[in-house]
Amino acid sequence: MQLLEMSLSGSVFILAVLAVRAAAVNYLPKKTFLVLWGVVLVHLLLPVRIPSSLSIYSRIPRFNQKADARQASEPLDDPDQVPKESSEADVGVNTGSDTNMDAEKEAASERFFEAGQFLTGQRRAEQQAILKNGLFVVWAVGFLGCLSVFAAMYVICIRRFCVSAVVKNEFVESWLKEHSGRRHIQIRQCGFVKAPLTYGLWHPVILMPERTDWEDKRRLSYVLEHEFVHIRRLDAAAKIVLAAALAVHWFNPMVWMMYAVCSRDLELSCDETVIRTFGESARAEYARVLIGTEEQKRMPLPLCSGFCRNVMRERIVAIMKIRKKSKAAGISAAAVVCVLAVMFATSSSTGIEEREAVPPAGKITNISLNLSNQAAADISNAVIAHMEKEYEGYYQLDNYEFSFCNEVIADDMLSLDIKVGADMTSILDPKDSHYAQGMLEAVEQIDDAAKKQAAQKLYAEYIEEMMRNYMVTEQTGFSYQVHLPAAQAAADGALSYDLFYLDENGREVTPFREDDRVKPLAGREDGRAYIEENI
Repeated sequence: MQLLEMSLSGSVFILAVLAVRAAAVNYLPKKTFLVLWGVVLVHLLLPVRIPSSLSIYSRIPRFNQKADARQASEPLDDPDQVPKESSEADVGVNTGSDTNMDAEKEAASERFFEAGQFLTGQRRAEQQAILKNGLFVVWAVGFLGCLSVFAAMYVICIRRFCVSAVVKNEFVESWLKEHSGRRHIQIRQCGFVKAPLTYGLWHPVILMPERTDWEDKRRLSYVLEHEFVHIRRLDAAAKIVLAAALAVHWFNPMVWMMYAVCSRDLELSCDETVIRTFGESARAEYARVLIGTEEQKRMPLPLCSGFCRNVMRERIVAIMKIRKKSKAAGISAAAVVCVLAVMFATSSSTGIEEREAVPPAGKITNISLNLSNQAAADISNAVIAHMEKEYEGYYQLDNYEFSFCNEVIADDMLSLDIKVGADMTSILDPKDSHYAQGMLEAVEQIDDAAKKQAAQKLYAEYIEEMMRNYMVTEQTGFSYQVHLPAAQAAADGALSYDLFYLDENGREVTPFREDDRVKPLAGREDGRAYIEENI
């Protein structure tokens, strides 16, 4: 899955969560939104999607890159009508005349090769590679820049925090004993901070302002409990994952918004947990403590969790509206999470089928009265897979064009010729061919200096000649034939068919084989023989 596609679908998911949050932030448990943001983060960082018929992408038309491709796989409403133009797939129907078929094929070819409208496969590949590399460089600069900013800010803060002093008094020691766990918590104080905060994942530290009133035990209980909730829930790790998502999708403003809102929700959820701990009667007092700890402007701490002003009005309103837990609220929260996750975190159940049904970057001209367009697409896809396997390591194939023609029905079997056009680029370095390696072996075994020099010249001339075709794209054509039961041809279900190679005269030759693979231009012995015969 492409990064841009992940980011776009993630934006839709973020908008959905923001809409639900705006409507129900004071009615659902605050952990609901943390769970939703967690699902969004997984959606943004993992390129894996589970197909679902309940996904919103199953209910809306496919994206632009799929809209035109579906024309090749959807049957025509009227089999006697031929669409005149198509952006990526030209689907035609035979009128019963061979002359009409030839004329239509020629017309399609002329349209495709109009002057100024066709770029060779090599030029397109070069342009796409330049664009892709350029975009990657831009993304990488932004990604590394974001990581550098986060890392620099964190390092600066940690260096300043190192001068903090460990707090030791009766209240702190008692509190630490009551809140002991696997991770050792330290309570320190520092003049750098104006409000309490927590940092550190493996060795968490609660950092208090230098002017903290250690005699106000009630207020301290609220503050330390709030920070302890951050530590217990590993909010420091959540901040790191948020920073990672922001760095990866730095170009997406919706991810920046998610970062800000999710940070607020971490605080809201902590506030709710503290109120649950101390009871609803503590709401007003806790709100006053929150207002009392309103900090002055200070350096942002992206990877720390703080007890500070963070959209203060929203937090105070949320605190005053906290109610006792109820089954209805729990069920509603679970339903909201499940519905949004299924609708926005999954992919279309038909997306995979469409991708498999339509040949990549291919055009299909189906001149047949009996073969459905879906069947033509399925067969074309099988031909593509076979050709790419056959020429793997030797040639790269791109920009396929398929024409299904010369339809014959005999004994309830349908036979069709398949004319395939493709851009074919040689990717095997001539020096790596068996023929060249044989020549080189023969050169190395010659002892006579004059003959060795002449042999080296022959080898160099051969490599120079072959290099002219290396990484060069040419338009090529292939001929195949397909046999399948006539009863299956018009259906869109699973097909059973046989594919055959055709020679230049259109005669049926050998069928497809699983182990088909292009052979090297010549073997080692041929290369050796060439040197030995010419020296």
